[in-house]
Amino acid sequence: TSLYVNGKLDQTRTGTLTSDNTGFNISLGNQENGMPANWNFLGKMDDVRMWGTARSESQIFDDLFSERTGLEEDLGAYFNFNNGIPEGDNSTITSAPDITGNGGGAVLNGFAKMGSISNFVSSPHQFIDFDADGTPDYCDNCIAPKNLIIRNTSLDGIYRATETITLGENLNFPSNGTLTFRAPTIIIPDYVQFPLNVAINLEETGCDE
Repeated sequence: TSLYVNGKLDQTRTGTLTSDNTGFNISLGNQENGMPANWNFLGKMDDVRMWGTARSESQIFDDLFSERTGLEEDLGAYFNFNNGIPEGDNSTITSAPDITGNGGGAVLNGFAKMGSISNFVSSPHQFIDFDADGTPDYCDNCIAPKNLIIRNTSLDGIYRATETITLGENLNFPSNGTLTFRAPTIIIPDYVQFPLNVAINLEETGCDE
């Protein structure tokens, strides 16, 4: 078992499983049999991806800042947790879909699903600009992702990628605002319609040298 933190290898452990260790549910955040509350995972999960083979350090880092489509080769299960309203009333949601279509749905247990704690929250990759410098905070040092897929968010500011930016579904555009997309290739599907009052800048390089 290898543990990566922010795309970098942190720890490894070797163990042995016997052939009858099959058919168990996988639990994230706590054990299925209900360990004490202080064993709960203290953090946020944006995407959970289960692959058929071990991912290399470079593969993990290259995909760190972008969502998957669910159609990637050898992707066995993928939960992007986009089916809830951030910090809204999600009390009727009892599961998270596996968007690979492989049938591995996840059951949500023990969540309040109301408010800003124990609920769906905004993704850390929604390009917030807290310091108001015109650049999303994740790219203040210009560590742009390789491929960036933007969906289910309100657009604002500058978006960068070293290879490709793809615009997806459920995008909200600013009123009388300016958006900048910086990447060698920018993919805009036919269903994405830009309002007439939005200025769009396209630039070929993801970051200034």
